[in-house]
Amino acid sequence: MKISLLTPWEGPDPAFWVPNDYVVMIADRRGDFKSEGKAPSPDQQADDIFQVIEWAAIQPWSNGNVGMLGVSALASNQYFTASHQPPPPHLKAIVPWEGQMDRYRDARRSQAERLMAVQSVAMAGENLLLAAAAEGWGACWMCAPLFAGEEARRALDLPAAWEPQGLVLLGQAAEAPRPRGRINLEDVTAWR
Repeated sequence: MKISLLTPWEGPDPAFWVPNDYVVMIADRRGDFKSEGKAPSPDQQADDIFQVIEWAAIQPWSNGNVGMLGVSALASNQYFTASHQPPPPHLKAIVPWEGQMDRYRDARRSQAERLMAVQSVAMAGENLLLAAAAEGWGACWMCAPLFAGEEARRALDLPAAWEPQGLVLLGQAAEAPRPRGRINLEDVTAWR
């Protein structure tokens, strides 16, 4: 499956939805990216999204039917918003996937969930490196932000709550690299 460069992180691809007569809106929550304010509580965020939905429903380009679609935090936002009392009158559908279905009270399980999330980021990074290589790009994953998180957040203008895990460098070689031969698995593996 290919996605366009217009696709936001964990959100719907406008290159698919817009030609199919949908409008795609992407609103940063308070305190994220260039949005002003402090990060809201889940209840405040649901109220903010409620307002965005009702605003979108009355625009001249809208038919009044609003849906939400997205992964992970965007999925959680859908649950919070749909359970808002009263629910947004113009919210007609939610399509959450890979959302935070359960939050665990015990510290051991919460720590394991966090580690699983970090590992998922690493696997996504690996997939990015493999995709870049398949396209003929050079790619490198650097863990430096783990050791300089505050500096990485400041340099990239990231929210204070974010914990930078790595930095992916992509590029094309100035000149073609020299070909390398393959190494035989038997030469580098010890079977015992």
